[in-house]
Amino acid sequence: MESPEKTKQQKQESLLLIEEGDRLQSLNDFLGSINAYSSAIEKDPFNAYTYYKRSWSRAQTGDIKGELEDWEKAIEINPAFEEAYADRVAALRNYKGVPEDAKIKSET
Repeated sequence: MESPEKTKQQKQESLLLIEEGDRLQSLNDFLGSINAYSSAIEKDPFNAYTYYKRSWSRAQTGDIKGELEDWEKAIEINPAFEEAYADRVAALRNYKGVPEDAKIKSET
């Protein structure tokens, strides 16, 4: 089991990485923001909002499957995350040509 100090440090590092992801996203560096958010997730895999942010960057790069997976994970972590539900539904409506393997989990 991890010590509370290590967990606190990891969450702080995660927050810094989220800020970096936000900065890169604002510069339209979506691959850079995906990398920053992914690093933040490694530090704190229970922050639904990080998956949500990464899903938006993934959408901008055309990674539909990754986008939908991130929304699913955000909802799994926080079932009350209404924005994630709404954006997932909008994406599914927009991506009528989504490959079946990308849609299956989202439609259940």
